[in-house]
Amino acid sequence: MKGKDFAQLLTDFADVLSDERAAEWRAIPPIFEAAPTSSVAAICSVLSGVQPPQHGNGSRLQEMVGLISALKRLLGKASAKKAVIDDLRAVETALTPFSQAPTAGFADAAIQRLRERVAERPAGAIRDDLVQGYLHRLEDALSDASRFPEVFNELKNDRAVKVAEAKKLSHEFAKETAKSRNAALNLIWARHAALMGSRARKRANTGRTAA
Repeated sequence: MKGKDFAQLLTDFADVLSDERAAEWRAIPPIFEAAPTSSVAAICSVLSGVQPPQHGNGSRLQEMVGLISALKRLLGKASAKKAVIDDLRAVETALTPFSQAPTAGFADAAIQRLRERVAERPAGAIRDDLVQGYLHRLEDALSDASRFPEVFNELKNDRAVKVAEAKKLSHEFAKETAKSRNAALNLIWARHAALMGSRARKRANTGRTAA
């Protein structure tokens, strides 16, 4: 999911929380609104470098991590798309090391860091956070016949992934060099297809041997 869509999901979740919890929870969506066109995975890669204050009033981030876990379970029971569950899991993992940080303080530090990353990036520079985010998700879904196409289609339709990002991603994921965005996408898909084909052949050979 994109940051803006994920932020909306989190905002909607506030409607089922108590007034006190909802007020604390509302510090979290703006983190993702700060990078509206970035993927959740890319945002999580930036969050790992946040340096939040250790002291502050209000709730601790561990309480928000608990709510993210609850939302993940809720959507899982509702048969939500696996990509959404994966994004929630990624956020849960990214926030857990900061469990003792104050929620509001962490949110402010995270938003500042995300804005700094945008300001630091020269025009035309490769979005390495985007590359690493997709690389992690593609590797994680590589052997999954249903999840990989979901991640791949998101990558394919992501306008933030330009030629440079696609070429770097194909080089890191498929270990081959592409000359265009389409060629890079083809190389990425080919690695998954080759693995699926190898598994199918192995099953067929096993079946013949058993017969």
